[in-house]
Amino acid sequence: PKYVQEVLESELRLEFEHHIEIVNVYRTLSILFPMFGLIGTLLGIVEVLRRISDPESVGPAMAVAITSAFYGISLANLFATPVAGKLRLKFLAEHTSKAVIVEGIAEILKGTVPVLVERRLEAYVLEKKG
Repeated sequence: PKYVQEVLESELRLEFEHHIEIVNVYRTLSILFPMFGLIGTLLGIVEVLRRISDPESVGPAMAVAITSAFYGISLANLFATPVAGKLRLKFLAEHTSKAVIVEGIAEILKGTVPVLVERRLEAYVLEKKG
């Protein structure tokens, strides 16, 4: 029983670490998207300064500068950050469910009375509700 529990807990831990890395990718994107927008803004401003003598071409260059900042901020706040948060919550709930299963399997393999196993596992449910 102890070996089975160790193996299951090890697999659960590795899976959780993998999931956290996925969440971290989206968190990193939420930081990088505004930076990419800033780079676009700087390129647009450089183009504005390059064409400052031609008033008709200043407008489109300024539009590039403002639009790239808008896209960078929007992608970070409307896509990457919410996805990271939702995935994190989903993975935490999944991890808790699997931890309950591992605990139940370990108790059953130890030969614990089923009523005691049930009571012990109900503690997870009560913690989650409270």
